[in-house]
Amino acid sequence: MRRFRSVLFLFLASIGVFASPAAHAWWNDDWAFRKEITLDLSPTGAAIPASLTGVPVLVRLSLGNFAYFNDTKADGSDLRFIASDDKTPLKFHIERYDAQAQMAFVWVTVPRLTAGVNTDKVQQWGHGSLSTWAIGNDLDDRQWRGVFRQLVAGGLLEADVEHHGALRLTAASGPVLRGEVELRFRHEPAKPARRRRSRDGGTVAPMVDLDPESQVRFDALREWRANTAREQNVPAYVIFHDSTLRAIAEAAPDDLDELARVPGIGATKLDRYGEAVLQRLFDAA
Repeated sequence: MRRFRSVLFLFLASIGVFASPAAHAWWNDDWAFRKEITLDLSPTGAAIPASLTGVPVLVRLSLGNFAYFNDTKADGSDLRFIASDDKTPLKFHIERYDAQAQMAFVWVTVPRLTAGVNTDKVQQWGHGSLSTWAIGNDLDDRQWRGVFRQLVAGGLLEADVEHHGALRLTAASGPVLRGEVELRFRHEPAKPARRRRSRDGGTVAPMVDLDPESQVRFDALREWRANTAREQNVPAYVIFHDSTLRAIAEAAPDDLDELARVPGIGATKLDRYGEAVLQRLFDAA
């Protein structure tokens, strides 16, 4: 059985020690260690039946697969997860990190898993070993259908009626394959985000994704809010709403004056939580 996989890298910041594998260009010189994480998506592994996007994957770290617990911060906040292109930071949430027990559980959002196309024919003809395998992961299924429609309309692909309507290249595609003709496609916009329904029956604007650094701050603030809410025995939203935490994460204030200018921060909450919020932002930096 051919093994189909998706790869991401875990980076660990450390000072004075460098163990740099030569597989890819180094993501960031401030991070001294890298470990490759392989996701087995074959039928004997996760058995992903179709291409998926935005998949949360639980990564379990232990002494058996991660030897750097003594080199990390106590809360694991110096870990980073990078896509297989060695340059794209991935969103992640640390559910549990215990350096002393050498155990961690981290949810990592993988942008796309493509091993679902691991069909019998793919295995029969060895497509998974081709250098072009999985190229085009930046497009979703709907966008790829748009590409095919435009290729058919341009006379570069046609339906093969003798083979159940499968698409095949036409003679006109030759110059394109040889690089003599450059193609330009109409951009298929990404599927719009669903609008959330408010309690009064109206709609509110969809949440916009945060950049990687803001996401790290947002996750750290949510963790702080959860702990504070438990200590005070109150619902989390009583401390701060998510929208306020997102605004703080995006603004990244350095002092109380800057924090006071963030929407949703009143004088009472600034006085009560301001120093703790700034300290959590500093710890997450």
